[in-house]
Amino acid sequence: MEANNQNYNRNADVIKAILIVAIITLHFPFDDLAVDSPVFPFFLDFTVPGFMFMSGYLRTLSIEKKGFSTVEDAYSRDSLVSSLLRLVIPYTLYFVFAQVFLRIIGFYTVGIKEYGLLALVFDYLRGFNGPGAYYFPIMIQFVFVFPIIWRVIKKKGFAGVWIIFAINLAYEVIKQAFGMSGNEYMYLIFRYLFIIACGSYAAMYKPKKSALNRALMIVTVAVGIAFIWLFVYSGYGPSAKIITGWQRSSLLTCLYAAPLFFVLVTKGKMRFRPLEMAGKASYNIYLVQMLYYVYFHFAMTEHIGDIKFYPLSIVICVVIGIAFYFPERYLTKYAVKKLTRS
Repeated sequence: MEANNQNYNRNADVIKAILIVAIITLHFPFDDLAVDSPVFPFFLDFTVPGFMFMSGYLRTLSIEKKGFSTVEDAYSRDSLVSSLLRLVIPYTLYFVFAQVFLRIIGFYTVGIKEYGLLALVFDYLRGFNGPGAYYFPIMIQFVFVFPIIWRVIKKKGFAGVWIIFAINLAYEVIKQAFGMSGNEYMYLIFRYLFIIACGSYAAMYKPKKSALNRALMIVTVAVGIAFIWLFVYSGYGPSAKIITGWQRSSLLTCLYAAPLFFVLVTKGKMRFRPLEMAGKASYNIYLVQMLYYVYFHFAMTEHIGDIKFYPLSIVICVVIGIAFYFPERYLTKYAVKKLTRS
């Protein structure tokens, strides 16, 4: 196992661009036949875990570049404030615009004043509305949880990945034992701990080529594929009594997805400027697609399932998301500069 001290990987932007297009695809109202085709469970349903992998990967590169060596470094005021601002500023801009826009189109018939401050605060904290709304609360948790994951991986290496896997599995067991609701489970980051740890490991280490490593990767992928196949196509999952929610993007599914993303970020050499731009703006595009699909389902119900609106949906979300990215980026950089010492 060798240290992997690479600089920012532009390949990561291309991967994020592919993932955000997959997110838009995943949320398009296809019919059930399309959703149950192999394309969804084997390529699209783990797009959010893919973003979690990339978050662990890129955050580790950032931490390593800054020379952090302790958890205290990663929990420094400037580090936390900078990370939070990069999430909160674009989301807040989106939230304010969405509140106004959804009232203009008639989705909300109650004015903001009548709606009430507490209701607005609740909407804000839960990610507001639209497909993938839980992503913002999850990423806020990521800021505070990730330094611990990073430290475990830095200290334990590959063994640390499996320590995090065991913690993730324990969370699944606890969820069942205490009867945690689907909503509570959805909004907590603990279901993504393993895939985040895999991303962090990919940024720090290059595993030595060996028959054992290849065999382990094959076995891991095989277990993930077996779980997906059994759950989606046979109606029976071997962990049905443990992993009962979000099975298509669950811990066992990540056994299939993690090695694929590991290979993509460490071996891939994809370069395509339009995709790199979309990758940089992926968070903005993610926010735009949430509002777009609320509008789509509300104002364009007669077109739900109409396949010709699928490519149009991608174009609209990507173009508006990139347009949103440019002014937001400068505003966020300005805020980070003023509120931190970096």
